[in-house]
Amino acid sequence: MSGNAGERTRRGLPGPVTRLWRQPLRVGALGLLAVTALAASGVQSAAATALQATLEQNWRGLYDIVVTADGGVGAIDGMLPPNTLAGASDGLSLADLADVRGVDGVEVAAPVGEVVVPGLRYSAPTVAMPRGFVAGASDVPKAFRITATYMTDDGLGDRAVAQDDMTVVIDDAPRDVTDGNCTPGATSYPGRNGDYLADPALYPSLATQTCVMFRSDATVFTGGGVSGIMGDLDKPLYFTLPSAPQAMTRITLVDPVAERALLGDAGAFLEPLIAVHPSADLETADVDAWADAQPSSDAFASRIAAAAAMARAAAAAPRWTDEQLADLRALYAANGDDYDAWAAANESENAGESATSSNRMIPLLATTGAAAHLSVKIDVSALGDAPLLPQAAWGTGLGGSAYAVPVEAVGTPAGSAVADVSDLLNPFAARAPGLAWPGADLDITEAVPNWTSLEISRLLTPTSAAFGGGTALTLDERGFVSPERSIDSLAWDAPSGQLLAANPEQVGTESAYTGLTDLWRRDDASGDTRSIMAVPVGSFDPAALGIDADAANFVPLGAYAPVGSTLADGPNAGKTLGSSLSGLGLVSPRTVALASFDSAGIWGAEKPISAIRVRVGGIDGYTPEAQQRVIEVAQAIEELGFDASIVAGSSPTDADVRVDGYAFGTSDPAGAQTVGDLGTVTQRWSELGAAARVELSVSAATFAIFGIGLAAAVLLLGAVQVAGVPARRSQAAVMRELGFTRSRIARWFWFEEIPGLVIVALVAAAAWSISGGTGIAALAGLSAAGAVLVFAVGSVVAAAHVRPGRMPRLAASRKLGARTVAAFGARQVPAHPLSTVVHVLAIVIVGITGAALVSVVLTGQAEAGRSGLALLTVGRLVAPQAALGAAGLGAGILLAFLTRRIDLANRADQWATLRAAGWTSGQLARSQRVEGVVIAAPATAVAAAATWFGAEALGLANPLALTIAAAVAAILTSLIAFSSRRKGRP
Repeated sequence: MSGNAGERTRRGLPGPVTRLWRQPLRVGALGLLAVTALAASGVQSAAATALQATLEQNWRGLYDIVVTADGGVGAIDGMLPPNTLAGASDGLSLADLADVRGVDGVEVAAPVGEVVVPGLRYSAPTVAMPRGFVAGASDVPKAFRITATYMTDDGLGDRAVAQDDMTVVIDDAPRDVTDGNCTPGATSYPGRNGDYLADPALYPSLATQTCVMFRSDATVFTGGGVSGIMGDLDKPLYFTLPSAPQAMTRITLVDPVAERALLGDAGAFLEPLIAVHPSADLETADVDAWADAQPSSDAFASRIAAAAAMARAAAAAPRWTDEQLADLRALYAANGDDYDAWAAANESENAGESATSSNRMIPLLATTGAAAHLSVKIDVSALGDAPLLPQAAWGTGLGGSAYAVPVEAVGTPAGSAVADVSDLLNPFAARAPGLAWPGADLDITEAVPNWTSLEISRLLTPTSAAFGGGTALTLDERGFVSPERSIDSLAWDAPSGQLLAANPEQVGTESAYTGLTDLWRRDDASGDTRSIMAVPVGSFDPAALGIDADAANFVPLGAYAPVGSTLADGPNAGKTLGSSLSGLGLVSPRTVALASFDSAGIWGAEKPISAIRVRVGGIDGYTPEAQQRVIEVAQAIEELGFDASIVAGSSPTDADVRVDGYAFGTSDPAGAQTVGDLGTVTQRWSELGAAARVELSVSAATFAIFGIGLAAAVLLLGAVQVAGVPARRSQAAVMRELGFTRSRIARWFWFEEIPGLVIVALVAAAAWSISGGTGIAALAGLSAAGAVLVFAVGSVVAAAHVRPGRMPRLAASRKLGARTVAAFGARQVPAHPLSTVVHVLAIVIVGITGAALVSVVLTGQAEAGRSGLALLTVGRLVAPQAALGAAGLGAGILLAFLTRRIDLANRADQWATLRAAGWTSGQLARSQRVEGVVIAAPATAVAAAATWFGAEALGLANPLALTIAAAVAAILTSLIAFSSRRKGRP
């Protein structure tokens, strides 16, 4: 009978799964650990995929390697300064370029260089007015004083560039002006039989010609020794201001074929430069032939063809009137000569000389946009009548002219005019800018003749800026340059050192942060006096190339884009500096022209190449094999004796540079400038190795976040297991009284652990499979399963070890009852130590975990840097990393919430008793809230204190921010956990 009862009892015992299910706290901890491992591995895998995709799309720019002469590209603290490629080294030859192109793996080798041309085209604003606009000027010439003031804006505000006064005389009457001191007389003419003397009595038309100075329909005379300018009946009157700022034109040299390959479809604008076939032997006739072969729709070819036709027409224009030609033939016949035969022979010789002295031509592509901002204002004062002097007094008037000008007159204001003349700074602008006389129609300037002459008489080489590294980047000026040049004193022939030796206190002077080195100048003493002419054969628009200097994979091309500088401190903080007028300032203007290295032989350049940009072939993605291929090509180039700097994986970044020696402008043309510390400016530099840095830091941060979240779930499981030991020991004591052996008790508890182990193992296997078999997923699964196993063994061993029970003692309780609702709630904390310990551990663990996650994210972002690639990658991985961290924090918060609910449910009889004793729902809620506060407050303090001292001990950055993060996470956990309430039974 007893045996049958025992069998029934054993059959009635709950199985391991049932017993585990009856422990909701352990079930919840196991489930949260499994879900955390599954979610974390999936999110981490997605983050790794996103990181790889981002790097594959952005780790390479247009090229991978920069080749320079021995000495490198001048990287400072791992970054390339702007405009580095222009002055990267002492130079490379075209033969060096061929050697680099011969290296196996080189897909494109595109050289780049730069030259500076001072005074390429002297251009000054013209002031125009319609005929008859100045009242009375057709009867009596009128004199005016003109004050011209040039202004620019360097980003800090308006600054004066130059101010000049001039006097003009408007003579709106048609005149045939002759030299009053000239008496018509005999003139000799060369012929095949010597010189032939023309008797004025026999040849009157030839004698009269000797005394004519000019014929005009109107005249504008300007002071200062400037020649008079004549007007025609169908043209407006105009004059040119005597001085104007002139820029040093920066021309970038490229191999147009290689540059086309480097830029891809965006390089189609280079086709005209390729088609003209630049070379050291290119001359005027070659360019004319190219222009004739182009379609009529080609604006540049049409312009060249029109200029050539105009030159031919001018050469064929008759030099003599019919009367003069008849006298010449008679004169030559009287001396036994034939004028027509002599003229034909003479013109043939001149034509041969012209052919041999044809100009050397440098074809280029030009922009038409302004290089910098420049405006001019003219203030006009009427001085009164300036009558024409008698011929005997000519030469005593204004500028040696024939007008009596009231020089001492104060003058009456006659108006002002302002115009944007920024095109003065671009020699390739369609026409010289002009101003309308005050009150005249602005369109009148379009009718002024426009002359263009792009003659190169001197070339300079720019040198790199004087940057310094160390604790802070610094930049010092290389000298001071004045952009003002007058037409009679250009001073472009001064040595390069003198060009940068202007007085910085003089109004208009700018600081030069780029040096200059003499390269070539026309030497008349050598016997080769042929000019070098720049001839635009096409145009390009830098903004239309689609090159984004802020793109994550941008690498400097050495052209096409200016260097921006934004002030980061001081009274001008936030202002962006503008381009300098001289082209040598802190902010260089955009490249205004591209020419070919094939033209460099014209000025005898042996090493015109500053750097060679190399793109490596056979690379498909961001893989170790691709990176190794770039390294191998760079090593092969270095074996040739060059320096090869790998820029694949670089990215633009903001660099703060301390700038000294800045010439601060003044808005007062009569004032003085000062030189001082500009402050810190922010520029876009290129960070070398940015991709590797980002990959390492972001991967490490993501892995650390994953580890922290998983560790938090494991620790919480451990806390639950440890907290469950006392209950199991009580159960084991009962089982021992019933005759269970220690080993049987251990097996009993162990069987309860097996379902949890199986569930976690299956979830780990699923996570590993979903992630595609990544090592991270495998590590997560093994860590979760291992943690469950370790805690299971530990808790079973601890629970099975039962000490002999002590006999209960009868003793009267000395504890006093709680006198208030709040006091009752506070007494629940020590009354339920197991629940209190679990809650405190959960809050502390979640708080420290939150601080650790914040620390990892901040450290990862700092180590990734501030490059464009870093910001892009970190931005794309914010969501995966946040989800990864939330998985760990969420597990702890949910476990604390679950623990609280279970604890309140286990004390259901307590709440029912209190309710029966007359407690209201509000009083029950208040006591439970007080219990929560008494637990949460010290737990939060412990979490914050542990974070603070831990951050200080580990030397972590921002310990205060981490402490705040820990406190916030702990408070959030407490609020959620203790939001659960029990009302008790009515």
